[in-house]
Amino acid sequence: MRRDNLRHLVVAVLVRDSSGRIYVHRRTETKDVFPGLHDCFAAGCLQAGEEVEEAARREVAEELGVVGAPLAPLFVMRYDDDATRHLCHAFVATYDGPISHQADEVAWGAWMTPDELRAHLADPTWPFVPDGRVLIERLLAIPEGPDRPDRPDRPDRPDRPDRPDRSDRPDGATGPTAPVRLDGPDGPDRG
Repeated sequence: MRRDNLRHLVVAVLVRDSSGRIYVHRRTETKDVFPGLHDCFAAGCLQAGEEVEEAARREVAEELGVVGAPLAPLFVMRYDDDATRHLCHAFVATYDGPISHQADEVAWGAWMTPDELRAHLADPTWPFVPDGRVLIERLLAIPEGPDRPDRPDRPDRPDRPDRPDRSDRPDGATGPTAPVRLDGPDGPDRG
């Protein structure tokens, strides 16, 4: 799959604490894809027969030791580059417990506020996984409130009532389009 860069199904879980900080980690140098780069998602491929949410729970438990945190779906997005092609189901988990790195996958990690993460992402010398960058930049840029342009319940969007779970955004994203608040202390605000 990876050798031939075949499209595959992945999950990605953003872990944040109740104060709104995001857990950011650096991948080990031995990872087969994007070694040594920073990321803010616990992510991976689905195993045969595995459901999407089950895979998300497995990945966040394996990579960061996060168990029992509620998962909220964010969106589904297609991603393609020279190293990977996938359809990603993104989730957020709010978690205030201890983080425990899987030594083979995570070399370092720390909590960052959304503004700290934005500053790091703006630094071209700070290496960050390209698919994770697309995901987090999309999340950090989502406007909030009733004026959000792709809100499915807006009366001026007649194309949305029959497609509440899809989007025709140019970034290829599909899935829930209700606002997700990452900056607030109360966790994801879906609407």
